[in-house]
Amino acid sequence: MSLRNRFGVFFFALTFVIACAYSFAEETTTDTACLTLDAQPPVVKSFLIEHVANVAAINSTFPAKLAPEVLAAIFSTGSDRKDPLSRITYDQETGMLRNTLYLADPNSVLPIDPATFDIDGATFGFLDVQVDAVYTSCKPSPTVLVVGCVVRGVDIFLPPAVASYAFSFAYTPEPPETPDDPLRFRDAVSLTVGLGLLYQDHAPGSITFTDHQGPTRRTRSASHCPLP
Repeated sequence: MSLRNRFGVFFFALTFVIACAYSFAEETTTDTACLTLDAQPPVVKSFLIEHVANVAAINSTFPAKLAPEVLAAIFSTGSDRKDPLSRITYDQETGMLRNTLYLADPNSVLPIDPATFDIDGATFGFLDVQVDAVYTSCKPSPTVLVVGCVVRGVDIFLPPAVASYAFSFAYTPEPPETPDDPLRFRDAVSLTVGLGLLYQDHAPGSITFTDHQGPTRRTRSASHCPLP
């Protein structure tokens, strides 16, 4: 088994263990971001994370099936080159996460404002995920793990519907004050189980919190995970 495959298997096993452990934790949450390590984990209302997606770095044993015009735009060395962007959004009210892949001009200011750019018209791939639970923790740093099942999506590797899905990231409690400040999100991992994995070290975006759990109480707290 290659190192890449071992990493994918390891991450899936780790996600499964974490999810099972968190599901039995006491649900002590708050509507405030993790301002200290001892704070109660927050309830996530929504988030938006967007970054350039290095398609060559997607870990999968399946070859990607991208349209010729998409490949030409990504790998062009001329003025017609485009960046592939991954835009991940979550809404607690609907319980849905969407991962959208689309093309935009290089060096675009992220996240892109959909009021000034036709994201739908530039989209070449997406996943819609029905979220089962959102796991939050303030230790060892503020983190979020979203797990669920794909309900629809574009066939880039294989038809993704009914695949298990996990998306995780760490975040800075306070948003950056200027563009020169560190980006708010880091170590973001998107895993479509059995199909592929994408890692991003840093990304801009936004996150909001709420004082209620929503209709299905999807948030789980990791604050009572057993200490080693």
